[in-house]
Amino acid sequence: VDWQLAVSVRPTPIPPSGTPITGVTVRINEQAGVSAAVAQGNNASTFSALDTTTMGSWKPLHDSDTELDLGALNSNADPSNQFAFGWGKYDNSSHNVVGDSVYVITMPDSSKRKLLIQTLALDTAYDIIYSNLDNSNPRSFHISKAKYADYNFIYLDLKNYAIKIKEPKKTDWDILFTRYTATDVPSLPFYKTVGVWLNKNTTAAKVTGPTASTSDDFSGLTFSSALNAIGWDWKSFDGTYHIPDTISYFIRSQNTNRYHLTFTGFSGAATGAIAFHKSAALPYGVGIADVADDNSVSV
Repeated sequence: VDWQLAVSVRPTPIPPSGTPITGVTVRINEQAGVSAAVAQGNNASTFSALDTTTMGSWKPLHDSDTELDLGALNSNADPSNQFAFGWGKYDNSSHNVVGDSVYVITMPDSSKRKLLIQTLALDTAYDIIYSNLDNSNPRSFHISKAKYADYNFIYLDLKNYAIKIKEPKKTDWDILFTRYTATDVPSLPFYKTVGVWLNKNTTAAKVTGPTASTSDDFSGLTFSSALNAIGWDWKSFDGTYHIPDTISYFIRSQNTNRYHLTFTGFSGAATGAIAFHKSAALPYGVGIADVADDNSVSV
């Protein structure tokens, strides 16, 4: 709960080598009660004189739960322009991404801040300004990407005016156990739940059936890089949480090692405690050596 915005510090690839939005993603801490909306009828030039007369009709924005690179502050982008990123657009003359959208950020305590990402200069540094709606308590961040090059995101605490590192180095982890806002829960759009996300360059495949928890056969499976390829639906609820033994997952880590993950327990959303069993997985039918990496873990 000690951050509100997550800002990508990854390099911005140039097509066709990659998707530019990778380096300009801005996500929000929605599960902690943070929300964001575009200040309709406003732009960078009206930041100081923000018109909030229609604020009650501004629709909240949401992070993607399938694409790490699509954050709430990117979700108002023009889909027909690959160099329009929601909070700003790429300028061919300066080669900067220039902010053109003002956002109202609602904090967990219901207080509000107006925020403008002024620029991402030459893919090297962000300049971000924010204040209370009445222009009191103005603040600014200058964020060098090079300083945080080992990470996917850095995290902004707007309440206490701080830049924080809240994750391991991007090459040091594969899966994240987290609370998030899910978009794939039937009849419950934007449902806050507990689940598992994948890091970039990590993939997973779901296995179902009576031997799902015991088989090491991942031949013929389709591995997905979707953020929620594991997600939340390895558990069910009918007044009590149930973890079926007919579901498991194979994970291909960033270093291409494969692991077999089976969930064994979940305490509920109040604590979020998850128990699981993890073992190394060898290609099916290859090798007869014992595998020592076999652990049961709770997080």
